[in-house]
Amino acid sequence: MPVEFLSDDQASAYERFVGDVTRSELEGLFLLDGTALDLIANERGEHNRLGFGLQIGTVRYLGHFLTEDPWELPWSVVEYVPSAPTT
Repeated sequence: MPVEFLSDDQASAYERFVGDVTRSELEGLFLLDGTALDLIANERGEHNRLGFGLQIGTVRYLGHFLTEDPWELPWSVVEYVPSAPTT
């Protein structure tokens, strides 16, 4: 996507996590509902289920999947997703 109209700082922050995610963002966007949990349950290993859960939250937060480096997200998200309460 063309980003020439953005400043250098805006372009570097575009479509990626910048800084940490707030507690309210974690609770609102990375909370996994029954539908998400059903999808995640179909993944083979624990690492696949964690990655899939992280991608679900990432799509909600950024509006797209992280494709270049799916682990390019704040550690607070990685810690929150497996321990998040479910709805």
